Amino acid sequence: MAEQENENTLERSLGLLPALAIGVGTMVGAGVFVFPGLAGGEAGAGANFSFIIAGCIAMLVALCTAELATAMPQSGGGYFFVSRVMGVRLGTLVGLGQTIGLIFATAFYLSGFAEYVLELLAEFDIDIGSPVALLGVGMAVLLLLLNLTGTEKVGQAQNYIVAGLLVILLTLFGYGLLDVFGVTGEQRLPDALAPNGFMAILTTTALVFTSFLGFVQIATVAGEVKTPYKTLPQALAGSVLIATAVYVLVVFVTTSLFTAEELSELGETATVDVGRKLVGTVGALAILVAGLLATLSSANASILSASRTVYALGRDKLLPEKSGELHPKYGTPYVALGIVGLPIMASLFIGRLEVLAEVASLLHLILYGLICITLVLCRRRRELWYAPTFRIPLYPVIPILGAVACFGLIALMEALSIYIGIGAIALSFGWFWYYDRGKEVTAPQPTHIAPEIRRPYILLPVELEGRGEDELPSFDLLNNFSRLELFVLGYRVIPEQTSPQQAREQDDGRFTQELERDIDAIPVEGERIEHDLAYTSDAADLLSRYAEEEKCQAILIHSGIQQVDRLVLPLSRPADFGVRLVTVLRELAETRKRPLLLLLLETEEESHWDDDFEDKARALVARAGLTAEMTVQHTETDDLVEALTGTLTDSDLVILRETEGSNRHDLLAHLRDDIAAPALVVLEVEEDEE
Repeated sequence: MAEQENENTLERSLGLLPALAIGVGTMVGAGVFVFPGLAGGEAGAGANFSFIIAGCIAMLVALCTAELATAMPQSGGGYFFVSRVMGVRLGTLVGLGQTIGLIFATAFYLSGFAEYVLELLAEFDIDIGSPVALLGVGMAVLLLLLNLTGTEKVGQAQNYIVAGLLVILLTLFGYGLLDVFGVTGEQRLPDALAPNGFMAILTTTALVFTSFLGFVQIATVAGEVKTPYKTLPQALAGSVLIATAVYVLVVFVTTSLFTAEELSELGETATVDVGRKLVGTVGALAILVAGLLATLSSANASILSASRTVYALGRDKLLPEKSGELHPKYGTPYVALGIVGLPIMASLFIGRLEVLAEVASLLHLILYGLICITLVLCRRRRELWYAPTFRIPLYPVIPILGAVACFGLIALMEALSIYIGIGAIALSFGWFWYYDRGKEVTAPQPTHIAPEIRRPYILLPVELEGRGEDELPSFDLLNNFSRLELFVLGYRVIPEQTSPQQAREQDDGRFTQELERDIDAIPVEGERIEHDLAYTSDAADLLSRYAEEEKCQAILIHSGIQQVDRLVLPLSRPADFGVRLVTVLRELAETRKRPLLLLLLETEEESHWDDDFEDKARALVARAGLTAEMTVQHTETDDLVEALTGTLTDSDLVILRETEGSNRHDLLAHLRDDIAAPALVVLEVEEDEE
């Protein structure tokens, strides 16, 4: 579908692999080298269960995020979801909290990068002192410049970094897996699965969950993802699965080679000793190179996500509006990059960033819990704009479990981290009261929904026949729409030899009174019901002309039915599925819960559907975010009247897509004269076509 973007909107340039790389690169980053030793020291071999539990919790949130992201594929991620559904106050909290957390996390990753550089130099007996902050600042500048010059370049760089990292990790620890099982040497499996008890596994889960902060960062760049309806769910769920598998592999090998006491002494550098123990100095060097790639990858993805959150806050005017501007040449949020870049570089001089990394985890856990709650609220409120193309299974179990698990992990954290997190929350609320109080944000605009026809302006033609006062037509069909505005066109069919002016002069007022009575009988609440009276010898031409002049978005050919029990959608080709049509279908099929019949029209000479026509049709419906009960019927004709004959029941409503390039006159003539069923003709425009 056409994506309605304005000139200050980020370009959609990220595919599945770059999106996956952002999530995997952040999660399988510094944590994969720092946490195996720390977690193994706390829980021994039980640390494997800690990472599995953390991965399961992350998957719960990732599934909720996937549904929300396909309904709101704009940059900002969790901030955007929460602010649109739960209001500016909580939006400011999570937006600033997410940004602060990402700034400190980035500084932590860059410090780790500098440490690995120094360790790598030491392996070659090169001593340059300990300029950790300066090395971190230098790399921060390079990453900021990379992000400035374009998201596509960032995605490509992330692909290479993550690919190199995974090759090293899987090769070395894959060999380690063979080693501990005794394939290449003596078997060295751990003696006990939970040597320090179950509570140690839970507290270690709270510690290592910091490793799983990266998947939601995919949603923060959703406004730059190609085909978000498909890419976002795959990237979110896939990144969590890959990260969990890598962590379990690394931790299992680490806890098999070293006891909990040994890992407690080795601490953050335990994985270097794992590499050395497996293949000597080459293994240690491989781990150090992988550590450089990992910390670089995490820092790069965090800068990208933090800047997009600031950009989204600026676009919503919750930060100074300048922060929502894009670079005129590169199309990237250059002001937002500067806003996050300066505090990142300043934080590198603080030292002891480990506690701040845990604070980043706490702030993200609050965000993740609110994301799960947001999904529940979206489902319950049933807003028309909420049209996700992916829906989670087992609703509402998954979002409820996700929210409880996220908030529960916070309770297992250190008191100091909780106090600092509370301080960050207080700072966010302070900014809200000072700058954001009283402000509002706009409703989301999914790319497969046409915002201008959430309340469609419909042409309703009424043929005037000189009926008596008690002979009112039935307009109960309109009750099937919860939102609409009407232009009621009363018309009188006259002979070809009679001019409209002559017919108007001969009118004694009967038809004007009849039209007024009809309008009074229309069951539509609202401010806008326009009307006119016309005389014509060609009703189809009249309807087409008025639809264009009045800029109506649909024409409703009504009948006397009171209740619509099924929607019938004839399609000649997949491109007939336009954004306006999708919006109307959501109103009728989702809000009003009407089943849908897709009637696929085709001739033997030309095939648009092939043998997998039903899969193609269902894919179109899924892409539009429609979940209504649906059947697919294939017909070997492209004649609309012939296809509908014998298909329609007395309570069907035919939905048709018509574009400027179609023969509107013939279509309206058929609907008026040859098809004994009500029909809604959705008037697409050419730029809405795929």
